Amino acid sequence: MASEARKWLKAHDLLDRLPVYQPGVTDDAAFGREVETLCNAKGAFRSGYGPHVLSPDWLMRRANEPHPNMKPMECLLAISAMSGFKMGFIGNEQIAPE
Repeated sequence: MASEARKWLKAHDLLDRLPVYQPGVTDDAAFGREVETLCNAKGAFRSGYGPHVLSPDWLMRRANEPHPNMKPMECLLAISAMSGFKMGFIGNEQIAPE
């Protein structure tokens, strides 16, 4: 994954601009805002679920665009893989009826 992420970031001229993330040292929310700016993904990490969880509202807006632009999502995934910044998603799981 890191190898593919490196290729993607290099191809999009972002590899040299990758912010440094150190777990337990870096301010997670500040790092998330920096990544949002770099990826043109404003609001991606701003949810009530914490700075490591993609905003369900942001994801739904992207998914419901007539022609979704996947580059911001690809960018977020690549940076997560390269930096070690763990990223999560909130799904729409439901308990199965009995």
